[in-house]
Amino acid sequence: MKRILIDPGHGGSDPGAVANGVKEKDLAWQYSLTLKYLLQQKGYDVGLTRWGDAFVPLGWRGQLAKGYDVFCSVHFNAGSEKAKGTEVWYHDKKTRGKQLASLVERELKKVCSSRSIKKDTNRYRTGFCVLRVAEGKGVPAILVEVDFITNPEMAKLLQTREERIKRMQAVADGIDKFLKGG
Repeated sequence: MKRILIDPGHGGSDPGAVANGVKEKDLAWQYSLTLKYLLQQKGYDVGLTRWGDAFVPLGWRGQLAKGYDVFCSVHFNAGSEKAKGTEVWYHDKKTRGKQLASLVERELKKVCSSRSIKKDTNRYRTGFCVLRVAEGKGVPAILVEVDFITNPEMAKLLQTREERIKRMQAVADGIDKFLKGG
């Protein structure tokens, strides 16, 4: 049975982005639980890097990926009030992170606007160390920025059950295609 580790971004004392009455850590938790359920329905063994509103250091999150087939970190972006669109980041060294990111982004484009896949080339960017550490364990890893909570319209939409299921179904479908050979 293939194993997937989902990393709900931030948590505990680290709220992540906060805008329009939304905390990134709370949305990341809700979206991650939905993604976990959808992947389990496809027959995968799915773990989480944190349970509830807990802080887990970034390096430790990536370390937990050892023994998994895929690592997926779930986040929400911050920027201007007009910014919108999903981003799928990867830090591909020896794994197939780019292929995983491409398949997930292709599925997301079917249900929302996309700002495409992005390669993390900055080894000093602390927020993406989860990708570097997970890939150091030989695990294809992506970080999904679901959309911008600084956009008032998106912040409202992202809090709906329908939008959460739609977007996480797309992520689950992309991961499933990757694990089945793309």
